[in-house]
Amino acid sequence: MLINCNGMIRSGSTLQYNIIRSILDYSGMDYELLGYLNSETIELEKKSLITYIHDDSKIYLLKTHDY
Repeated sequence: MLINCNGMIRSGSTLQYNIIRSILDYSGMDYELLGYLNSETIELEKKSLITYIHDDSKIYLLKTHDY
């Protein structure tokens, strides 16, 4: 599963990202932080991101403003 925390700059997307990360920590779920990705990186990593969407064994968390 891929969770995308997306929002305009200064709109609370970092708060959203940190809340989700805290929930995942508290729940003990297996997850990986992908960090911040800009639109160019998302385009370059599109195949990996699609793979993450279909991976039911782990949660992938990313943050972006551009996409």
